[in-house]
Amino acid sequence: MDSTGNAVMAKSDLRGSFPDIRWACALFVLAVLALYWETLWSMVSIWNRSDTYAHGYMIAPLSLWLVWSKREALSRVAPRPAPVVLLLLLPGGLAWLLAELAGALVVQQLAVVGMIIVGIWALVGHGMAKLLAFPLGFLLLAVPMGEDLVPPMMEFTATSTVWLIQLTGIPVYREGLYFTLPSGNWSVVEACSGVRYLIASVTLGLLYAHLTYRSLGRQLLFVLAAVLVPVLANTGRAYLIVMLGHLSDMSIATGVDHLVYGWLFFGIVMLLLFWIGSFWREDEQPAPSAAVSAQSPAIPAGSPRGAAMLVACVVLAGMWPLFAAVIDRSATVPSAQAIEAAEPAPGWAVAEPAWNWQPRRRGSDRELIQFYRDEGRRVALYLEQYLLQREGAELVSGKAHQFVDEEGAWRIAGRGRGQLMLDDQSASSRGSLHLSDGNTRLQLWYWYRIGDRYTANPYMAKAWEALHAITFDRRDATLIIVATELGNTEDARARAGDTLQRFVAEHLPAIEAALDAGVVEPLP
Repeated sequence: MDSTGNAVMAKSDLRGSFPDIRWACALFVLAVLALYWETLWSMVSIWNRSDTYAHGYMIAPLSLWLVWSKREALSRVAPRPAPVVLLLLLPGGLAWLLAELAGALVVQQLAVVGMIIVGIWALVGHGMAKLLAFPLGFLLLAVPMGEDLVPPMMEFTATSTVWLIQLTGIPVYREGLYFTLPSGNWSVVEACSGVRYLIASVTLGLLYAHLTYRSLGRQLLFVLAAVLVPVLANTGRAYLIVMLGHLSDMSIATGVDHLVYGWLFFGIVMLLLFWIGSFWREDEQPAPSAAVSAQSPAIPAGSPRGAAMLVACVVLAGMWPLFAAVIDRSATVPSAQAIEAAEPAPGWAVAEPAWNWQPRRRGSDRELIQFYRDEGRRVALYLEQYLLQREGAELVSGKAHQFVDEEGAWRIAGRGRGQLMLDDQSASSRGSLHLSDGNTRLQLWYWYRIGDRYTANPYMAKAWEALHAITFDRRDATLIIVATELGNTEDARARAGDTLQRFVAEHLPAIEAALDAGVVEPLP
């Protein structure tokens, strides 16, 4: 047969194999959905309750539409399973297992979506996977992530807004995320952080860049603009809302219209961004077409090799929930009595409560609040111990660092990090908070104890939790907080820090002994 006939035959074979591989991919995805339904349902639950992540409902349909738009190019590429890609399912499954044991929900969700992407790649081969790279990668945006950006973006919004107000010539007093103008008081809350604007902008920006530009350089530049513009625009939005409230004597932009003005402003900014980006559009140029390789015949999904690949994908992606179930069955919550308060060290004495602040309860198994005094200075010790973490009772969760209620009297006036000396040879990181209720100012130091390890890093705490679970080690974890009153001068603040460090150094062995009572042995 002549060369023309060979080309026609090759094209015909490829078109016939394209529906087969679609069925194989669909079966694999359905299997993953069934095996990891709890993880995937957790994503849907977050989409339901959070406006920030409501766009998650649109990600999968958009990804399917992007695949459909490439159907002509895909029909010209031979599906050839790539067995070597199967190896990538192993770290993905292990990541899910560790995240499941540590309760790191976002890592579980990313791992499941990642396994779906890798499994499809293994089934269709490198050629098709190259064409499907963006539609598949776009699925990662369905994962509700970005919550850790809220505190730094709240801080940035407060700092930049106050700076703009000062440039305007209006006197302003700032304390943490709260600031006062002559016309009234303002605070930066989660909704003001701009994270929801950033997430929406990045999602739209990635889609727009993919559809509008052909060159990687222009795509990256537009995505960079989609990241920077909402951050800066959120500062402008916050400043305009404060100025509207200030100039109207707090009669507008202080209630529901506050949010309406914010979304209206964001919509205008995004329209301007897309309009400016349209001047360099390249979507009118023809997309590069994939060439058909005569040396790479299609491997039908229904062939023995194709069927074996499908089974291998399902097995390697789906075996991890079984491991998690085995580990969970081996762990039981030990019965332990209430934590006994540590005896005061020499020079210290038990004291009556000196303020009404308490940590937010997060479902801990055992708690302790005890006040001590030494030479007129009072220190409060707060312990929250989790003997076996489970859903709804976790040491570190999405709200773990919200030490105050937004509607309560106490507010965070400052955050920081530092070193905590455990003894003469060792130290650990610690977090630091300044709290105020308008009358009393407190300095808090806090850190986590995972088994017998200390850290103030929530990610490291999660990592230790997963390691202890997978090695069948002790599963208890504790949040430790010490607090003392904070003066207004630098010298008074330094003395407060010295007091907390001395208290920890003199009481830590007794605190450890109280926490270990009943849980020192690995759980059976």
